[in-house]
Amino acid sequence: MKKQFAIETVFVRFFLIVILSGCSKSTETYYPLKEGRTWEYQMAAGSMFGSKGTAKVILTNFAPRELKGKKVTPQKVDAGGQSYFTFISEDAEGIYEFATQPPGAVDPEIKANPN
Repeated sequence: MKKQFAIETVFVRFFLIVILSGCSKSTETYYPLKEGRTWEYQMAAGSMFGSKGTAKVILTNFAPRELKGKKVTPQKVDAGGQSYFTFISEDAEGIYEFATQPPGAVDPEIKANPN
């Protein structure tokens, strides 16, 4: 289960990089952090989700909050029958994943090196 979570996290990071690379417009145009925004992706599953074919991945933004002194936007990620949270922050450097909360975890885990 941890391996599956790690693989799914890699794909979410990949989407962040693809969406944000080469941005010259406002980051809100490419990666909106507004509460209530939802994205749905169909991903080629391979063995990542335990079967061949495609799998649906849904990202949903929640209301901003503070986490360890940082303003973050919680994002719920539903993938492969599991849900977990990523906590996205934005500053002068750009948008990055500040923390994650794997399935079953009580508290978010702050990233030593934010993505």
